[in-house]
Amino acid sequence: MKSKRIIYILDFIILSPILVYLFFNKLLPPSLIIHFGPGAVQYTSTFNAMVLVPLLCLVLQQIIVYKPDWLGMSAKKKGLYYLLPILMVVFYFFSFLLSRS
Repeated sequence: MKSKRIIYILDFIILSPILVYLFFNKLLPPSLIIHFGPGAVQYTSTFNAMVLVPLLCLVLQQIIVYKPDWLGMSAKKKGLYYLLPILMVVFYFFSFLLSRS
């Protein structure tokens, strides 16, 4: 298992949208894009996108780090635990970018 410090940093990255929501709630749009794809765009409330999605991803991250066998992941693939925070950052970037237009 990698250093606990790295895991804590990744957990903070996953939970950072909650801090953004708490401090900048008045500046955020009332709804954000939660799903985008070819021909389909779905919006949800800012609370759902900024609080509930990061909490769900945090639970998934903890399962990936501590119990990868629950997901059928081998020990070699366990090193991909850094992928979820990167995807979260990309998701929120596109969500904000597309919600403003």
